[in-house]
Amino acid sequence: MQHYYALLPRFDITPSALLVETEDIMSMTRQIRDSIVSSTIPSITTFANVVQPLIDRENASLCSLKIPLVFAIVSDDQEVRNASRAAEKLAVEPDTQELMDKIIALLVAVVAEKWREEKEKLAAQAE
Repeated sequence: MQHYYALLPRFDITPSALLVETEDIMSMTRQIRDSIVSSTIPSITTFANVVQPLIDRENASLCSLKIPLVFAIVSDDQEVRNASRAAEKLAVEPDTQELMDKIIALLVAVVAEKWREEKEKLAAQAE
């Protein structure tokens, strides 16, 4: 099991640094999603090579984004608050793309179907 930790907040962050940090996190998310799509075919699809990397990346992203997004509420600098709100919009984009990605949806559906089939086999053996 992986553990996720947020870095301590930097209260001296600039608006541009906040946006760059968010873009870097989102870029990593896109890279992982693209890697899954390009390297996985339905016949070799498993929870470990499709769903788990998506879960791990989501957890890491959420952990990394929590602190910068707080600046929209707590910063006394209007530019930092605006940048934090813009960062929040950037953070939602990959989630929307992932939900609309037909290949990711297909791969997750294959994992779910394999799980159902295995469950039915085990139930049949138990009878």
